[in-house]
Parts: sequence; C-alpha cells; structure tokens
Amino acid sequence: MLRVTLLLLLAARLEAATEYRLTIDITGNLPSRALGPSVYTVLVDGANRRVLNENGDGFLSNDGGRTKIHLDSKLRTWWTTRGSSIVFRLHPTTRLPVLVMGEVRDVRVVSSDEPSDEVFADLPTHKYVVRATYTLAADIDGSPLSAEYGLTIFIWTSQTLDRATAVPPADLTSGVAEVDAKLTPRIVAIPGFPLKTVLIGTRAYAGGKPQASILTATVSDIRNVTPPQGAFDRPPDYKNQAPVIRAPGAIP
Repeated sequence: MLRVTLLLLLAARLEAATEYRLTIDITGNLPSRALGPSVYTVLVDGANRRVLNENGDGFLSNDGGRTKIHLDSKLRTWWTTRGSSIVFRLHPTTRLPVLVMGEVRDVRVVSSDEPSDEVFADLPTHKYVVRATYTLAADIDGSPLSAEYGLTIFIWTSQTLDRATAVPPADLTSGVAEVDAKLTPRIVAIPGFPLKTVLIGTRAYAGGKPQASILTATVSDIRNVTPPQGAFDRPPDYKNQAPVIRAPGAIP
C-alpha cells in the first residue's frame, strides 16, 4: 500500500507543471508594434516560468516572474530585466518627457464585475471591468500642453485554475504613481485565472485626434505536463548581451 501511495505522489509531482498557449494581438491607430498576433507557449512549474514563441524567443524566470531572462534565438544572446509581463505597457500610456514631471489631474478609477456566458479553453468565466481616466498637464516655454488618458481593462477569469500559474500578458498599470495608487489595488483584487484579457489604452492631446491601442490576450490548450529536463535553464551557448537600441537614422 505504501509503495502505491509513493508512486501516486511521484506521478503527481512529475505532472505538476502547467502548459498553455497564449495568443496576444495588438491593434489600433497607434499600435505598440506593427505585427500580427504573437503566439507563446507558457510552461509554469512552481516558481519557474518559460514563455517562448515559435522561434524560441521569449524569456525564462526562476523566481516567480520577478526577474526575466530574455532569450534571442537569432543572436544567441540573453539579458535580464525586472517585471513579469510579456508586453511592458501599451504605447498610448507612455508620456512625452515634458509630461513626466507634469501635473496629474482628474484621476478616476472604477471597477465592476458581472456574470459571463463566454467560455474560453472549455471553461466558464466571470467578467471583471476596470476603468481609469486621468489628465496630464505641463507647460512648454509658457505654452500649456495637456493630454487626456484612459485605460479600460476587461478580464474573464476562471476559478478552476491556479491563479499562480498565470503569466501576465501585459503590464496593466499606467506608469503614473498617482493613478496606479488607485488602479493597482483594483487589478490585484480580481480573483481567478485570467483566460482572456482586453486592454484598451487611449490618449488625446488637447485639440488633437484620439490615439488608441487595443491588446487582446487569450489562453487556450491548457494541460498538465511533465517538464523536460533543463526546461527552465538558460541555454549554455547563449552569451550575456543586452540588445543595442540605436537612435533613429543612426548608422549600424
């Protein structure tokens, strides 16, 4: 009897990892990147994370996602950054340098939830909505400049799956401390595993046309797997080299 119990415990431990597909698409009149949908295979086992696209590009993490080890399969390089999300932040939420030190006005954050009849990965869901609006204002040589920003977040979650195995598809915050002080608690309070996330970021300068990006992330093909040997190890033939970012028009 003891032998059978040990075998069952060993099998449960070996099948402890969760693997799923995560598809991310960004659209809008100001996209963060002019690419089609990106498909990632996510493997999670305890504090270990592996997020790779079909080319083998992506990142590893061995501390629950706090530190990312980025992998570039073409250059055979790796480098580290902090943060657990795949996409850092939608473009419309970024600020002109002059607005970084500007005044933050009219911060408003609201949230709600509602039953949902939508099914993702063959699982029923509950829908949560968080909305944030705010204005940034500054002066340029005595001339006023202001922009109205908005973030709308839709998340469909399941209580069936372990929330700890979810890799955030994007940073859902604004990057503005006064806004995130109200926004982050609303996001953190959302229970369950996010099966679908829609993030809409908008920006409108005074007198200008609104700009927007829409990120849609959907989880599918969820299964329990046995991680292959070395699944969360950095490839030994990769060298440590951060990506080189040149100024526009610079000679390579």
